[in-house]
Amino acid sequence: MFEAAKAVHYGLPPHRGLASITSNPARIMWMDNQIGSIEVGKDGDIVIWDRDPMTIGAQALKVIINGLVMEDLNPGNDPPREVTRA
Repeated sequence: MFEAAKAVHYGLPPHRGLASITSNPARIMWMDNQIGSIEVGKDGDIVIWDRDPMTIGAQALKVIINGLVMEDLNPGNDPPREVTRA
């Protein structure tokens, strides 16, 4: 994410910065029918940011994985714990 934001800071159009970490890798892995963009029928893991994610220093506020809102209640190496249904 930071590298994409840095590229946008130095002139890459924001939509290309976002694609460089979402739809482009999905297409390269031949998985763009399942992941990489928000569309009906695709896996929909989503991150909610405190500002434009292509801004250097943007912080994730919430992460939604498989319809579950996740929260890191244990900063460190422990995995996030399920908190609520989205």
